[in-house]
Amino acid sequence: MKEKKVLFVASVLGHITAFHTPYLKMFKENNWKTYVFAKKTVNSINKLEFCDKFYDEQIERNPLSIINIKEIKKLKNIIDIFEGRVKKFIKTLDFSGIL
Repeated sequence: MKEKKVLFVASVLGHITAFHTPYLKMFKENNWKTYVFAKKTVNSINKLEFCDKFYDEQIERNPLSIINIKEIKKLKNIIDIFEGRVKKFIKTLDFSGIL
């Protein structure tokens, strides 16, 4: 049976800790691997629970930001890894400690 995985994405981690912790907990209780992709904020990292892997990434609120284009590429690479579509050369991420 294929391992179940869920990825939560937000511009700031505080959004995840404020609104999505119950969902992270529910997924963990049902044996899902949980991942979060967001910008770490000072107070929010200590409140993050029920997360197997946290990606501290710079995401801007403006969807047309150049930074977001780079981050979307990183996000796509992460999803490709989740789906087993690992490419030979991926230069945008450090994969040490993933899965």
